[in-house]
Amino acid sequence: MPILRSEDSKQKEIKRGVHRHFICLNDLMTTVIDFTNGPWAVPDPPHHHVHEQITYIAEDEIIFFCEGETAQKLKAEIYLVFLPISRTPFNCFLKVHD
Repeated sequence: MPILRSEDSKQKEIKRGVHRHFICLNDLMTTVIDFTNGPWAVPDPPHHHVHEQITYIAEDEIIFFCEGETAQKLKAEIYLVFLPISRTPFNCFLKVHD
């Protein structure tokens, strides 16, 4: 059975206190991000992906910025980013709590 386990994906530190690993299919990306520091005074710079994205907030909360809109995402929420939005700068995270 073709299974990719999260422990088989490489974890990468994308900035001090923020670690990420992800699984990508042809058009879909699921990402696990662990925040061990924050909150920050300003969000990360905008970036984009070529995949649609599914994100689940396991703990705490983040502020999510996408195409001029801001949304606070809470523990146990799932949000989706559809194409073609993910081809434009989006997805800046700002951790809300320590």
